[in-house]
Amino acid sequence: MKIKPIILLVLSLLLLLPTVSFASNDQVITTSNKTSITIKKGQGDQEQKKIISLKFKTDSVEVEKNTTGYLPLFAEYSDGSREFVGEFAEYQSSNSKVIEVIDKYGVSGISLGTAQLTAKYEGLKAYIEVKVVEEITPDVTVLIDDQESISLQELNYKYDDNKYYYTTMSIRSQYDNGKLKLYGIDWDVEGPYYGFIVGKNKIYKITIDADDRGKEIYTDDVQYTEVSISNAIKEGLKYNRIYLEYYLNAKDPEILAYMEFDEIVESFFIPEGTYNIQILAYDEHSIYQLLSLKTEINQDHQQLVLDDSELVKVEFDGQIDKGYEFPVLSLCNFDYFTTCSPLYGDYRKVNKIFTTKLDYDIRFSVSVDKIRYEFEIDEVDLTNNIKIDFDNNIQAQLNIADQVYEGNSNLYLYRGDSELTIEDSYGNKLTVRDDNGEVKGYLVFENENEKYISEITSLSKPTVKLPNIEGTFDVYFVLSDVEDDY
Repeated sequence: MKIKPIILLVLSLLLLLPTVSFASNDQVITTSNKTSITIKKGQGDQEQKKIISLKFKTDSVEVEKNTTGYLPLFAEYSDGSREFVGEFAEYQSSNSKVIEVIDKYGVSGISLGTAQLTAKYEGLKAYIEVKVVEEITPDVTVLIDDQESISLQELNYKYDDNKYYYTTMSIRSQYDNGKLKLYGIDWDVEGPYYGFIVGKNKIYKITIDADDRGKEIYTDDVQYTEVSISNAIKEGLKYNRIYLEYYLNAKDPEILAYMEFDEIVESFFIPEGTYNIQILAYDEHSIYQLLSLKTEINQDHQQLVLDDSELVKVEFDGQIDKGYEFPVLSLCNFDYFTTCSPLYGDYRKVNKIFTTKLDYDIRFSVSVDKIRYEFEIDEVDLTNNIKIDFDNNIQAQLNIADQVYEGNSNLYLYRGDSELTIEDSYGNKLTVRDDNGEVKGYLVFENENEKYISEITSLSKPTVKLPNIEGTFDVYFVLSDVEDDY
């Protein structure tokens, strides 16, 4: 989001102090209470961090003919930070008959040969040699005897020598006639790398070491278990996704894989081990999230029995005049799952969820016209059935710690005694967005002589740069989709 300039409006004998005004097609969603703040002038504008270098991730790259490659571009700054700036730079090809610049930071291989791509950003340039070839040599090729749909999107590796914690790298895979070719492995990261290759009804485990670079390898030599699902909940229940968190050690689940199904599934095959299993299913009006936690899979055949003895019901009751939809709906438990995966189903019809008894953070969005209300309800104890009431009657509460602030400094409204909360009338915390991103929030500073307006850079973690002024001001928050500069 681009920060608007702070605008100073000064009273004079001939000019009355204007109020905040909005065009007729703008919508003021809410205005907070008024509080006060005392500001003293700082030392002028604080020095901005300066860009000191512009670099591509590598000096050279290969792109296949008639395909598109995306080349990460990074800016390094005087404060030691590093940012991806690829989408903001300008690009030029030294030979458009070999490579052609396309959408933002992408290049298309036109014909065999080599050309130089130049990126320009903030007065600096970076260069990368692009070679167009018939076929890129894969980093690793996995030999796998499965003629169904095969994919692998990421690998897991140890993070910062931490004994337990793993993180992921995104890769690209291409399957052809018993060979899964992997591209984009970051060999600068210390291995080994672990991954799950997902087939139609089977998941294969692989381990890759630095010595495997450029070679053909096989999936891990492990035992596989056929897992069947016994549904004792409701006849006609349709399955659409199964998530698996795999324990690489006895402490924490680390690796996530998932399989998608065409409504009906009888069984699937996974490597032996310990798993947290999340099964998503649905019928006409309900979504089911069924969990099996720390489950030992260690037999030739194992059955998961689904019944309603450990299920609770979560109902949603939206007090909204207009019709609404659920673009996103999630029940998250980070003790057992490292990511919060959205539930699947027809949200336009859903009015309740059945889920395994557990503590959850509940995330859901509601779209009304062009406005999206994103709700967050944390640490909900779901041991009994509950109903969640919500509406779009948005209220804002602004609290600022009683102290003197320096102009040009950042005021953080999400920590300590300074806080901006946005809630509906039921006390549910939320963020508000429109079709183009986040709806804009402003802090208005005013006293009998002056008035200033500053845009808040993010409503998720609201922060505002204070004007470099002197005095005590009434201050309040405005949430609006206004596009004027006041």
